[in-house]
Amino acid sequence: MQIDIFGSVEETPVTKKRRRSTTPPRKRATSKKKAAPTVFVDEKEGITMRHQNASKSMPDHMLLLCPEYDPTTDELLLDWDENTLLELWDGMLNEHLKQLRQTKPGSATRLEILEWQQSESFKDLCAAIAYRPEDIRDGVLAALQNYDTVAETRSIINMLVKLDSKVVKAVEDAELTHRECNSRRFKDQLADWFLTEFRKCKSSSKKWIKISTLMHSDELRDLASQIGMDMSGVINRIKPKMYFIQNPEDAEFDV
Repeated sequence: MQIDIFGSVEETPVTKKRRRSTTPPRKRATSKKKAAPTVFVDEKEGITMRHQNASKSMPDHMLLLCPEYDPTTDELLLDWDENTLLELWDGMLNEHLKQLRQTKPGSATRLEILEWQQSESFKDLCAAIAYRPEDIRDGVLAALQNYDTVAETRSIINMLVKLDSKVVKAVEDAELTHRECNSRRFKDQLADWFLTEFRKCKSSSKKWIKISTLMHSDELRDLASQIGMDMSGVINRIKPKMYFIQNPEDAEFDV
């Protein structure tokens, strides 16, 4: 035992002898490195990529569906000619525009993508497929404005048909005037919504009556009036189509 100056007692730990293990030590699994593809570049023909030991780095089902795979040598040979490279660059630009379309106004993702359109890499991409970067940027801004307008209109229409009183605040926040809410764009969108619902429920009289009741309800008329929309203009767009929804065989006479 050991006694310290404060009078406390500590027992010295007794070291136990370790028993020798009779089982052989386990071998550590060595991670196999994936073979890197070998690339050959030919300025005239394009790019040829030879991927050796392809079965070790790609699933079998992908290799079976890939005609460029040779099972005898376990190699994947990819030939990228000029047309293939142009399709690749064009596909990258289309994917970029598709992602941009899915962003919301003022979001960080949209700002990041728009900022990339000012970079040298974007200019190089446009040059590779013979596009002018300024034309792409101008077209993107015009398309985004159109997408945002359609999404904004759809959101307000969805709130109207749900008789959600928050639509008045949504219109104010969007700084939309009564004249804009009573425009052809809003009336056509609301009329299209009712026509779609009537087509869905033409075989169910109960659902048909429910949609018709909503269309002529005082609640919807009053709520639409608060944002400046005249429901009579919407109903006038719907009435000429109602007969042909119930009688599709006569649709060819619709003028």
